[in-house]
Amino acid sequence: MATTTLFRANKRAASSVYEGNYGGMILLIIMSGAILTYLLLVTPAEREKFGIVPEKYARTLLDVAPGTISVSESQARAKDFNFGTINLDYSINQISEELRNTIALRSAGFSEDTISLPVTLDQTAESILLQAVVSDKLGDGKLLVFLNGIEVFNEAVNKNQILKITLPKNLWQASNTLKFSVSSPGAAFWNTNSYSLVNVNLITNKYAQAKAITTQSFTLTGELATGLQKATLTAYVTATVPKSNYEITVNGKAVYSGIGIGSISLEIPNNYLVSGENKIAFSVAKDSGYRLAFTKITATYYLAGLKAKKYTFFVNDYNWNQIRDSGIYCTVKAVKSSGGDSVNVRVNGKSLKLGFIEGSADAQACQYFIKGDNELVLGSNEPVELSSLKVMVGAKQ
Repeated sequence: MATTTLFRANKRAASSVYEGNYGGMILLIIMSGAILTYLLLVTPAEREKFGIVPEKYARTLLDVAPGTISVSESQARAKDFNFGTINLDYSINQISEELRNTIALRSAGFSEDTISLPVTLDQTAESILLQAVVSDKLGDGKLLVFLNGIEVFNEAVNKNQILKITLPKNLWQASNTLKFSVSSPGAAFWNTNSYSLVNVNLITNKYAQAKAITTQSFTLTGELATGLQKATLTAYVTATVPKSNYEITVNGKAVYSGIGIGSISLEIPNNYLVSGENKIAFSVAKDSGYRLAFTKITATYYLAGLKAKKYTFFVNDYNWNQIRDSGIYCTVKAVKSSGGDSVNVRVNGKSLKLGFIEGSADAQACQYFIKGDNELVLGSNEPVELSSLKVMVGAKQ
């Protein structure tokens, strides 16, 4: 009797465990099926929100067959911004300042004639020279020159000699004194040593920073801004002191740095430009000078006609984050069946040109995309028949 009761109890326990395991398995199967069904039914965009994307991710944002794109749909225009001649000079300039027209110096046995002059020395100068001409001389004495009490010259010089005496920069002060004298005849006290100086000048060598940079401005407004295709800077460059580079920047971004002379033509990237006022700066490094003649910027843009073909496409949150992280390609691709060699595309007002090779053309355009709705407008310089236009995004491999 006891044995029978124990057997029945074990049987009920085993049955309970089996039923529990079986129920859990059924629940797991149901949940897995529900998740799989959800993933199959939701849109690709919804799957992207959860980060569920294939390893070779690609997505088409726009796929249309535009047909004929005629010249009337987008008319090309050009506007010149003339800056004339740009003179750049960052070389040493010499500034001459007269101290005295004449200085007479004499030293005899018991007398001496000296001259002291207060002078102002430009602390920003590269170097300063004392220059004079020896107009007369008597005896064998030496000419002595002192700056702030320190001897800077002690030599016998000749009549008609041109003196160029460097004043050491470490002796320059806010207030300075130059003293001129002539050495004594010594034991031959009956003799006289003398010098006469004329055209006594200070020669200051200083960089002319004011001419080292020139800034001009030009304004892009209206359709000139929204329909801009490209902006090209042209000039004819000659070197006046060709030792270092000259540089050109637009809104603080470098367009050119080099020593190129002759005719130059530089395309300014569209993303360097802004709607409204733009600044272009020309500058030169030390010890150099350049002259840019016939300097101008030619802006090519398009006026959208009444028949312009416009399309919209949507950039979702997932793709926008990829664009900001530079983790995705953004391709605009066109296929033609006949007609011209290129088509003009404006994405959110920014222009790019697609040149056909064997009937197909594409370009990268991530920099023109915005989050949410995007506008794309087509135009052409000559009629072209487009059989396909696609905007696609894809993961970088």
